[in-house]
Order: sequence, then C-alpha cells, then structure tokens
Amino acid sequence: MNFEEFLKSNRIRVNRYLNKVLWIGSLVGVLLALGIWLQFYRSVSYESCFIISGIMVILATIHTIMMNRKPESRKTSYFALLVMDVLLVFMVKVNVGIRITWFVIPLLSLLFCDLRLYFLASVTNFVCMTASSVIISPVYARLRVDFDKPLQFFKSYYSGMVIEMIIMLIAGYGLYKMMRVYFESVDEENKREEYLLQISLTDGLTGLSNRRCYEEDVSLYGKSCPEGDFVLFSMDINGLKTANDTMGHVAGDELIIAAADCILRTIGEKGKAYRVGGDEFTVIYHGNDYKEVWEALSNRISEWHGNYNQSLALAIGYAASKDYPGLTINELERHADQMMYSEKEHFYTLEGHDRRRKREK
Repeated sequence: MNFEEFLKSNRIRVNRYLNKVLWIGSLVGVLLALGIWLQFYRSVSYESCFIISGIMVILATIHTIMMNRKPESRKTSYFALLVMDVLLVFMVKVNVGIRITWFVIPLLSLLFCDLRLYFLASVTNFVCMTASSVIISPVYARLRVDFDKPLQFFKSYYSGMVIEMIIMLIAGYGLYKMMRVYFESVDEENKREEYLLQISLTDGLTGLSNRRCYEEDVSLYGKSCPEGDFVLFSMDINGLKTANDTMGHVAGDELIIAAADCILRTIGEKGKAYRVGGDEFTVIYHGNDYKEVWEALSNRISEWHGNYNQSLALAIGYAASKDYPGLTINELERHADQMMYSEKEHFYTLEGHDRRRKREK
C-alpha cells in the first residue's frame, strides 16, 4: 500500500469513527435534559434539548448516507467536522458553556493526515467560534460588572480565543508535519520491502516468477487436491546447451527470453508462469481449454525467429486435475514432467541425437 492508498483507507476509517461520534452526539440533548432535571442547567429548556437531539439525528443520518456512497470523500470528512461545529454553536446559543471544546475539532481533523482538510476545518471552526462569541457577548456582559457594553466583553473574550486559535494552528501544523514525515518514511520502508520481496520472487532475466515463488504458491494448496479447472504445464527448452556452446550465452539468453515471452502471450491472465530452472518453465493454469493452449503455444513457438537463433523448440507437458481427479499438485507435476520428457526424447530422436548414448559416454 502506497502513501496515497494509505490516506484513502485512513480517511474511510476516520469517517467511520466520526460517524459513531455523531450518533453519540445525538444523545447530547438527552444528557442536557438529565442535567436540567438534576438542576445543573437552570437556563436550558427541555425544548432546546429535544431540538439538539433531533438535529443531530438528522445530520448523523445524512453523514451515514454519505458514508455509504463515498466513504473516502473529503466532503464526507468535512461534513462530519462541520456538524460538530454546528452542535457547539447551538449549545452556546442555549447557554451551555463551551470553550476548550472548540479546539478539539481542528485537532480531530489531523487524524485524516490531510493539510487541506485541516485548514478548512480550522477556518470553519474559527467562523463558528466567532458566531458563538457574538451570541454570548450580550449575556455575559450583563453578568459581568467589569464590562459596560457587550462589545467590550466581545473584544476581551474574542481576543483570547483568537490567540488560542493561532497557537492551535501552529501546533496543529507541526503535528501534521511530524505525522506526514513518519507515515511517508513508513511508506518508503514498505516500498523497499515490497521491492526486495518482488526481487526475491522474480527471475531477473525473464521477469517471470522464480522457483521460490512457485514453491510458495504450491504450498498454499498443501496436500489437498486442486479444483477441477487446475492445469499444470511443464516445459523445457530444447537445444539450449547447444546454443550456449556454439554461439555463446547471449544466444542462450535469447532462447530463454523468447520462451518466456511466448508462454506469457499464450496463457494470458488465466495462468501464472514460472522459470524454475535454467531452461525449465512451469505454468499454473486455470481453464478447461488447456489443449487449445498447448496447440497455440506450439504454433507460436514454431513461428519464432531470433537474431542469433533461427528457431525455438520447447518440449511441453501438461496434467489437468480434470484428467487426474484426486491427485495432488506434486502428483500432477510428475505426470506433466513425464509428458514433457517424452516430447523431449521425441524431438532429439527426430534431430538425430541419442541423449542416452551421450550420457553413457
């Protein structure tokens, strides 16, 4: 997962968390009503409590709909933060004292690791905080003997809030940069590990998966029998040693690369090809058209011509679970190898080479 994918998945997780917060926020009216009953809030009415809970239920429902449609959207994230700001403004309007809670919302936006969203949430929060300051100034000016007019209280109260907001913005930006550096370093480390893992599972010459990758993929099946459309191809290049001995390894590499290219172009997305040895290839294929694949690969190979080699010959064997029901992958591999070696012997017989006599000498 790269950094952009992380931001997207993280936005989904945080949006889900904030959605739960909004639904919990719908209980604020109930808690305020309890506070009225316990005589904690003498200036708050039960009607205001009902309105708060009703509005929160509606807004939480809207956010849930947005979550279902676009859970990774910035708009979904911003809407959740906006709803919390609106809740605070309304609580101030009904004379429930709010101060430090204002700064929680921009800090919550940092969870998204998105600087644009952080500043947007901070600006919205600042506007809502300004509106709440205007609302409470006449009330608190009447309660305070050190202020003659609401404007005096507003200037005093608002200036303190502005200073705190500036400090919060600077601190929040610092936190964002620290989080960004950390997650990007983690992303780079993950990319490096993925690259090293890819190298360890890939053949350097052909770009195919290597024997280690094949063994890991086969181990996933364990000792169980593969499904009905499972086919294992075993292939070996004919004449590779001759090409290496007479024209050099560049000619041999040409045959190996050509074989890999022919295999990949033939099996398409239905199979996975592996170079399991110097001149050996294995393909795990899913489909019942394996005979047609074998014919198509044979035709493609017969049409190939290179710069150093005039032709390419490939001995091909296959074993399908459809033809050998109940066999494990290792047993299917043995059947595919037998067919491949039979084809190889036939090729050298036609070429006038007796491989067994050469080995005896």
